[in-house]
Amino acid sequence: MYRKVSLYAVAIIFIGFAIGVYVGGAAFNNGYETGLKCGMILGYSKARLDKQHEIQRLTLSVPPSFEPILTIYELEKEIKMAFNPHHFRDLICRVLLHLDSVKPGMYDKVAVELLMGTAAQESAFGSLLHLSNGTARGVFQIEPRTERDIWRNYLKYETHLRDCIERLTGVDSPNELMLEGNLIYQIVLARLVYARAPVPLPDRSKVTLLAKYWKQWYNTSLGKGTVRSFIENWRRYVES
Repeated sequence: MYRKVSLYAVAIIFIGFAIGVYVGGAAFNNGYETGLKCGMILGYSKARLDKQHEIQRLTLSVPPSFEPILTIYELEKEIKMAFNPHHFRDLICRVLLHLDSVKPGMYDKVAVELLMGTAAQESAFGSLLHLSNGTARGVFQIEPRTERDIWRNYLKYETHLRDCIERLTGVDSPNELMLEGNLIYQIVLARLVYARAPVPLPDRSKVTLLAKYWKQWYNTSLGKGTVRSFIENWRRYVES
């Protein structure tokens, strides 16, 4: 495609040169200079136009906005999974064990699997960190307002846990950049979202139970997610 564009540009430069020589009159130097300028302008314009058309074609081939639960399936061939499930599970375990050292109950096998499923559902297991049509950030797609609420209405009263989080993540207050780019911080916040739920975690890590718990306390009735989509993403990213 680019070879074709370059040939077109060269041809148009030559045509422009000929026109310029004709317009430039009898004086060879003047005609040569005019032709060269004319050809270069026409050639540059054609190459730029072709580039704009190519950008437009590529832009139109990708949906301008999408929800993870609605169109990730359609984009499956375009998305490469960001995390190895075994490595990511191990990281979640280590992070939760740190939290558990100051607040018992933060580490739980069910909690680990719930976070695995949440990442699979919310961001195609880390493939999408910021959707174009929303404010949610990171692997778990946490809203900045949720982050602020956790700091103001939960961590404010959990001083030992707050100090542990600061040592573990380097974050000591709401930070949208860290919400998108600091993976350990994202794991911590996702666990705290579930820790604040008034209902205990499911008693076992059966995917149907995890999906229902996620829908009720993470996605909520206001979200577009479904139990079915959670289960499908679990099988696609966690079990594969």
